[in-house]
Amino acid sequence: MKEPVYEGCSFSVLQLIFFLLQWRSISGVSRESMNRLLKFLALLLPKGSLFPSSIALLKSALGIKDWRGYERHVCSRSNCKGHYWGYLPKRAWKLHEHDKCPLCKGDGFKCIYQSKKKELAPVSWYIDLKTEEVIKEDFMGDPVFVDTYERASRDPEDGSYYGSPEHIRRRDAYDGARLDSGGGFDAKSTGHNELLTDAGQP
Repeated sequence: MKEPVYEGCSFSVLQLIFFLLQWRSISGVSRESMNRLLKFLALLLPKGSLFPSSIALLKSALGIKDWRGYERHVCSRSNCKGHYWGYLPKRAWKLHEHDKCPLCKGDGFKCIYQSKKKELAPVSWYIDLKTEEVIKEDFMGDPVFVDTYERASRDPEDGSYYGSPEHIRRRDAYDGARLDSGGGFDAKSTGHNELLTDAGQP
């Protein structure tokens, strides 16, 4: 990646990739136009150059995966409790064109037009970044991290704000008010730090 694009070139492959991706973003160039430009530029350069001739090659060189592999289809209509279809590769969309949500009977797909061409698209979707799994596997699965986290929660480090008398006073005052109100709240999600009330006087 640090090699020059071709012998004698002042740009490395990595520098060129970042420049091209940034230029595309700033200029608002479509994917189709960008691919045409890259193919044309590749023809102008000396034979054997390392110039990436498509957007796919640009991203592949950086190790960027296609985000569509993390796309998950859901029903998020206001009158629906929510249905999760899970992962469905684009090549299979046509087979599921008429799928209905089993809860509200709403359509799972809609028709859109790209460059005057009719295409299918999920009505509602999100990108599953596997955040919960990462926390469980990479953090809570690490005994050193868990031990450090539990000790820090149980016995705040001397000199830290969370171990200071002022923090303890505000925490206790807030917790007392929360319990006096009848409780029913989860302290982890309604603690004075989570609600930012530690910034003010109780």
